[in-house]
Amino acid sequence: MQESPKVTAADIARLAGVGRAAVSNWRKRHLDFPAPVGGTASSPEFDLEHVEDWLRRQGKLPELSAEDRVWSHLVAAGDSLAATLGAAGTQLLAHHRGEPPPVSGDLPAFQGMVELASDRGAQAVFDELWSRFLQAQAWRIGVTPEALTELMIGLSGAAGGIVLDPACGTGNILRAAVRAGCTTVYGQEIDEHSAGMAKLWLDFRGVPGDVKVGDSLRADAYPGLAADAVVSNPPFGDTNWGHDELGYDPRWEYGTPPRTEPELAWVQHALAHLRPGGTAVLLMPPSAASRRAGRRIRSELLRRGALRAVIALPAKAAAPHGIPLHLWILRRPASGVHTPTHALLVDATDGDLTPGYDRTLAAFRAFDNAPDGAAEEPGFARAVPVIELLDEDVDLTPARRQPVMDARDTGERLDGVRDRLTALVAQLPGLIPDLVAGPEAMATTVSVADLAKSGALEIIGPVRAAAKRGDSVDDRVTLTGKDVVFNRDASGRVGDGLTPEIVLRPGDVVVPTVARQLTALVVTVEGPLLGANLYLLRPNPAALDPWFLAGQLRTTANERQAVSVSGAFRFDVRRALVPRAALEEQRRQGAAFRRLESFDEVLRGTATLGAELVRMTADGLARGVLRPPADVPGSVDLALPDDAAQIDGGVVGGGLRDDERRWFGLARQALASRVASSDPDASWNADDLVSQHAVSVSPQLWSAVSDWLPPFTQTAGPMWLSRRTVAAVAVDCRATGDWLPLLVTSFMWGQGNNGYGPTRLSWILDGKDGRPAPSLDEIRHRLAQAVQTLADRGAAEAYELLNGEGHIPELGPAFFTKFLYFAATAIGAPPPRPLVLDKVLAARMRWFWARRDQESYGVDAAKAAWLWQGPRWTTYRYRVYLSFLSRAAEQLSTGGQPWTADLVEYLLFAGNPADVLDGFPRERS
Repeated sequence: MQESPKVTAADIARLAGVGRAAVSNWRKRHLDFPAPVGGTASSPEFDLEHVEDWLRRQGKLPELSAEDRVWSHLVAAGDSLAATLGAAGTQLLAHHRGEPPPVSGDLPAFQGMVELASDRGAQAVFDELWSRFLQAQAWRIGVTPEALTELMIGLSGAAGGIVLDPACGTGNILRAAVRAGCTTVYGQEIDEHSAGMAKLWLDFRGVPGDVKVGDSLRADAYPGLAADAVVSNPPFGDTNWGHDELGYDPRWEYGTPPRTEPELAWVQHALAHLRPGGTAVLLMPPSAASRRAGRRIRSELLRRGALRAVIALPAKAAAPHGIPLHLWILRRPASGVHTPTHALLVDATDGDLTPGYDRTLAAFRAFDNAPDGAAEEPGFARAVPVIELLDEDVDLTPARRQPVMDARDTGERLDGVRDRLTALVAQLPGLIPDLVAGPEAMATTVSVADLAKSGALEIIGPVRAAAKRGDSVDDRVTLTGKDVVFNRDASGRVGDGLTPEIVLRPGDVVVPTVARQLTALVVTVEGPLLGANLYLLRPNPAALDPWFLAGQLRTTANERQAVSVSGAFRFDVRRALVPRAALEEQRRQGAAFRRLESFDEVLRGTATLGAELVRMTADGLARGVLRPPADVPGSVDLALPDDAAQIDGGVVGGGLRDDERRWFGLARQALASRVASSDPDASWNADDLVSQHAVSVSPQLWSAVSDWLPPFTQTAGPMWLSRRTVAAVAVDCRATGDWLPLLVTSFMWGQGNNGYGPTRLSWILDGKDGRPAPSLDEIRHRLAQAVQTLADRGAAEAYELLNGEGHIPELGPAFFTKFLYFAATAIGAPPPRPLVLDKVLAARMRWFWARRDQESYGVDAAKAAWLWQGPRWTTYRYRVYLSFLSRAAEQLSTGGQPWTADLVEYLLFAGNPADVLDGFPRERS
């Protein structure tokens, strides 16, 4: 007869859903607790049947599902859970194929497992057990996270091809390859149990390919294989990788790896198994990008075009979780193909995992489509010339090669952060609850557990993670513990499943079981599922107000009351106390708690933006792209002068100086000559000179917002986007009444290949940092309002609307003035026409104003220059800007050639008169 399985104290804790300390207490306090039947004094073993019987009599054994019972028997069946699961999988595979079982089925776990397989299918049972194994053993076997495997497969472009993982472990990368549509997969793994489980997964699904046991470097199981892609998470830092016996191996095409560079051996092993043009994606330690011992091999990989990209991932992307690992993307050179001149370096260390993965994949695909292009997203990605990387160290660390933002980008981002911070600070006074002090109310209290017994609320959970059914990806949203702590929308995914699945309702109160302080969140939207390790309190609305309940739970007294004896950060919300109060009083207090929560949310947002503002300002000052206004002593403390309107009126009325008019004349001649050299038949009139102004745009860089791009951008490579083309889009928008396409196109024209542009546009259309954008219909409505205001009342009034009542979040003046400029070309508008006022042109205005003086213009030059310091882009300042450029165009037109204000603006944007005129002697007008 089969001996009953034995279990340890840790196994008993898992069975009962408690901590190991609780099991120790039971042994001490209960004389009838089963006696050990084996093991040692420090790690005793108990008879599983006796333990289950005792737990059941004590009411401490949760109702076990058939899967739970099979799993508990498997856990207790042997010393190696991996070996036991492998044997179980072999048994299930035979059942799946209708073959005789290859191993004994006498174990209770196997008996129940076969019965379960007959009912639910052998593959489903194996997937369930496999998922539980990963949850229990992932930390030990170093499983590559699913999201990262999908990124790696996506970067390899291997869908529909053959994939090899030479260090496949339990097969996570191979499974991602199958899900992505790869036709055949091969793996090799040194641990036989891990290799066996990887092969079982493939065998259950009939996937072509194989998984073999062995050391890939010392005993390659596939010596003749040329795969479409090699994707792997090889072992790090193993100096006993075979350096001595593999010194003359033919795989070392790029140099013999030093003993201390095992990762470069894996790199060359991967390249050796690629067909010409095939791609390898390897997870690497960050030190492999910079260690001096490997610089010669890195140099050869770059020179011969094999190393295409290095991507620095966020910390916690994979084990070891404290290190921001790298991905290396390699490509086997093909004969007759041009050797690339650039390599892409991506620094995604500062981003969140999933959004960062999406952005990384988009950046690499854009680079791969134009490998010699100047792909650049300041602070994130840069296509670096190979010649620049081939220095003494050949350091490929992405953070050390990233471009810094130029002055224009820094200024615009700084303005945006400053505007958002100012708006948040303005909200704070109105969110502080209006309360009055009074004597302490000695209300009686009742525990949450007793409230549940009385029917005032229902306690649900905590739920636990469960096995995923089948291979489909479950994208349903779950509320996580972090979402509750940070008071944000649900951000999790069902992933491996939840048991049971609880749909949240408005008015539910959710409390994490583990947190640094007792926290409660009131659910306001229906739909997300309750995540793992969360209590759900569902109040009866006729007896309990949810905001009152959540506010009372968050108090310091309840934090002390509910904390668990087993750990400082574990809470049992059932022990928390709530004052008894009439429902009307609950609602009054609940409204105050809700207002206090809004205050806390805005306060935390203010702290975050304040820290970002400090960092950006410090970086800008250190790099010299931000400077104190040195030409205006004490200007930081200078209040807006009372005579600002007089100063502006003097400058606008005086117009251009003689030397400035000459500069504009020369600049126009130079522009006309350039146009004539490319198009001899082109006209030199002002409108034609302006309309030919074009910027280079690579549509693939805008793939993140591809749903919004106009049809003419559907091209594989870079294109020139001219003012004339954008104006044509404006005409189409006038015909349809939908001005959203013009916003997108004018935004592309303004940003060109600036990597910040697509991100900013996605913020406008989709929202940012969890804050939703207005609906598309609302955005369209506000744009149409602005266009109508432009037609009826002029540029300044339309500016006022978009900067105030009709503001679209993340769409600042530097962006919406471009929209207004092009809209005016299609509808006509009262003069003066809109112009594009941005940071560059504001700086030009500061230079003009600073050149004026009391004698010639009747103004104080120091005050005049200060008026253009900082983002003082009020409607009044925009009117001053339009008036000055219109006045300049009038003055320049007296010379015989007609001038327009936008031609004046274009020449100012393209060239800086200060570069020439500041070196001349000052002239009197």
